[in-house]
Amino acid sequence: MYGNKQPGWMPVWLLLGWILGQINAEGLTGLYTDWQAGPDSAPARHLSEGVEFKCEFSERVDRNYWDLSQLADWSAFDGIRVTYALENPSAFRAVTLYLQSGEGWFSAYLPVKPGRQEIYIPFSGFEKIDRPGGFDALTCIRLSPWKADGATDAGLLTLYDLTPFRSSILNVDPELTGSLNEAEWQYGLQLAAWITRQFEEMGFPPVRLPDQEAAAMDLNRFKLIVLPYNAYPSAELLEALDRYVKQGGKLLVSYSASEELARIAGFRMQGHRSAPYPGSWQQMRFLQEAWPGPAEVQQPGTSNLISVLPSLEEQVLARWVDESGRLQRDPAVLMSDAGIWVSAVLTPDDAMAKRQMLAALVDQLLPDLDLPETAVRREQTAFKAMSGLPANKGKAFMSEVDRLLNAKKPFEAWQALTLLQKEWTQNLATDFKAPRFTMRGIWDANEAGRREDDWPLRMSRWHEAGITDVFIYIPRISANPIRPIRAAADLGLKVHAWHICWQVSDLAPVTLRRYEREGRLQLSIDGEVLPWLCPSNPENQSSEFRQVIGLAETRGLSGLHLDYVRWQDGVPCVCESCKSSFTHYLKHSPDWPQVTLRGQDHDAFLKWRALQISRFVKKVSEAMHDKYPKLKLSAAVWPAVGNLANSIGQD
Repeated sequence: MYGNKQPGWMPVWLLLGWILGQINAEGLTGLYTDWQAGPDSAPARHLSEGVEFKCEFSERVDRNYWDLSQLADWSAFDGIRVTYALENPSAFRAVTLYLQSGEGWFSAYLPVKPGRQEIYIPFSGFEKIDRPGGFDALTCIRLSPWKADGATDAGLLTLYDLTPFRSSILNVDPELTGSLNEAEWQYGLQLAAWITRQFEEMGFPPVRLPDQEAAAMDLNRFKLIVLPYNAYPSAELLEALDRYVKQGGKLLVSYSASEELARIAGFRMQGHRSAPYPGSWQQMRFLQEAWPGPAEVQQPGTSNLISVLPSLEEQVLARWVDESGRLQRDPAVLMSDAGIWVSAVLTPDDAMAKRQMLAALVDQLLPDLDLPETAVRREQTAFKAMSGLPANKGKAFMSEVDRLLNAKKPFEAWQALTLLQKEWTQNLATDFKAPRFTMRGIWDANEAGRREDDWPLRMSRWHEAGITDVFIYIPRISANPIRPIRAAADLGLKVHAWHICWQVSDLAPVTLRRYEREGRLQLSIDGEVLPWLCPSNPENQSSEFRQVIGLAETRGLSGLHLDYVRWQDGVPCVCESCKSSFTHYLKHSPDWPQVTLRGQDHDAFLKWRALQISRFVKKVSEAMHDKYPKLKLSAAVWPAVGNLANSIGQD
């Protein structure tokens, strides 16, 4: 995507390949002593715990790469775990990981962020270049960093580990046919993505499959199956889950209306309930004395439950607590021999406590996984890499965390680590010198679907905290922000409509396919269609402008806020609209699509690309000044200047 379509060729070192092929998932970098440097690339430097790659870019050298030839069969695995660190990340515009197989390659991108990190890339997330074989016949691994536009300093990449992983957890996406409507289906997909990230953060990346694909595979390879919001699973999946549970499999279900799924999970369906009064179900309180996780987990705004009946009172792990602290009869979390049932959808609120809760629930079902200990060690490693740790207590706290982990007390260790994190945060807050301001704003990303009676309390709390302006995210399929405007009016708070431009990954697949057929989505040079409206397309410009002006017409609104007002992360688009528009701008035929990457007209392409965004913002600005002069127009932009006009088209 960022270079030639062909990654290039390096000879296959058969002996080393055979050796590496034998170790498969044992942590490959331990034997990575023969990385072969590509042209204009410095030799790899082998450290005691990893491999160091110095990336020396220049005007002539746009990328470096290193190859490790091997023969490996990774068909039994689900993806790759990569642990690495970048120094001077501003020197990189991308880092690509290639896997060679047959007559082609699989490729994926590593996030360009500072510091050490560990990521999981499922094999389903790799793109195909040319005609690759399967993951059962890999012959080469290639690591390829790319130079950021205008970068002059060298970058450094250290690879600590590259290991194929096999998941023990399956996360099932809902199908549109099994959802109440399209909006609920989209919400279910968002929850599935969030749950997936929680397990990834804990070191247990799940396989994520839609309902029908999950029903067709052998579920017995998984120790846990998670259904984050599957209102009505298909008959095929229910039949497969029934067999799975009878053979000892475990389920984690939240907010399903399926009586059959409740039966399979070991409960009897009670049915749907709406909150009897605002704030009825504000948090989950765990009741068992031996419960190792957090005693209370916040879940504000819960207004709907789908409850099940336990066979025994001991199956109730947690009940709901209302806003005033009163314990309710409504069960929040139940456990049977077959699995866990949560009566509401698990939302991202109180994220760390919720992650600890998930770890404790899985540990109740599957103690042999050692999930809590793995999760704490990952948190500890990530925290050690942060700067500004409180020196007076940091070392003692870390020693205590290690002691508790060695004593097999992971949740006590997690609590100790949480206390250290809180102290670190407090130190940052104490040392922070706030500038003088006349506006203090807050982003709120959860407008869609919130109950009307949630807004007065929310606005009151923000007002008490000194907030003056609230930026409310308005999804494309949502109505205007009337409810928060009404709630803010009496308090003097100002409401801004927060609109995400161009990026449409949250739309339904059927809508994205229609946009693809109409040629309205960005197209990479490798032929990948991206979930991002092309800003050069006249129809996209018009529809985006109509969306923005439609929001501006909302009565009582104080401002309009543009987000993602750019191209997608430096990926050049080669669609027909871009080709036609750029050719007209250039006044002669360019070397298309190579001009998007290099060549004599490349600088002109970058200027034209940024101009598409600038023209759109100017058009919105002029319309606002002309028709809505009292509204404030703002934008969320990247916090640096210089290369952004060339990299993401944000001038």
